[in-house]
Amino acid sequence: QERRAHPHLRGEPRVALSPLDRAALKGMASEACCSAGAPIAAEYAGNGTVSTIGEDLAIYEVGTGPRLIVFVYDIFGFGAPPNNGTVRRVCDHFAESGFRVIMPDFYRGKPWTLDKFPPTTDELKAEFGAWWGSTAAYDVVKADITNTVLPYAASSGAESFALAGTCWGGLMSCTLAGDCEGLALPLVGAAAVHGARLTAEHGTNSAVPLCLLPSGEDPPVDDIMAELASKPFADKCVSQFYADEVHGFLAARGNWGDEARGAAAQDALGRLVAFFASVF
Repeated sequence: QERRAHPHLRGEPRVALSPLDRAALKGMASEACCSAGAPIAAEYAGNGTVSTIGEDLAIYEVGTGPRLIVFVYDIFGFGAPPNNGTVRRVCDHFAESGFRVIMPDFYRGKPWTLDKFPPTTDELKAEFGAWWGSTAAYDVVKADITNTVLPYAASSGAESFALAGTCWGGLMSCTLAGDCEGLALPLVGAAAVHGARLTAEHGTNSAVPLCLLPSGEDPPVDDIMAELASKPFADKCVSQFYADEVHGFLAARGNWGDEARGAAAQDALGRLVAFFASVF
């Protein structure tokens, strides 16, 4: 789809990044995320329950049934009030649509906090880089899902699973979609809403259908969709470009009380539910 200019947060200021800032943040959060402005605190405890599985992995769990969605949040974490409660709203919506949902706390209670984003000082940039490479590392996510989440879910009735993620979580979901052999449950699909740092390689490597919903501030996903076009499951892959939406509109910048932004969030949720219904 054609990319066009859009009102940033309906008039709220954009954070300008200098070339030095972009270089410092390369390999960390996406430029879209860093320049999108401050996240919105959302106090929403949710309808689900919080428990601990394995040795130390907290999970937010809601819904029942054999169709499991593992939700991977953004860098602002688990949604414990007052931080980032919107991610629990997303989980609850999936549960209301007939899926069982588990959102693990991969960060072990140490998300990147709202007040430190975007990191604008040298000290914060260095701290963010170290956090991204340790607490937020892909190997942590894969190990938690492989060794803890899926065995737990399989033992309690799950028969297959899909991945859904926002921003960093979208990157994790699409990466695992190409690295999913030997799991305790079969992976049937993966979705990324305003996914960070996605490349054509994610389409090349994916072993399952993908649903890609970038915002107007994210890079286009045409190259990923082109790679998916030759896959045997190409007809199940979907994308939608939200030209007028800010990066984070379904999660940390999800001001669902705003009429236009709330409508976009509901549209994205509807597309996600339809995608998951098609792949299970």
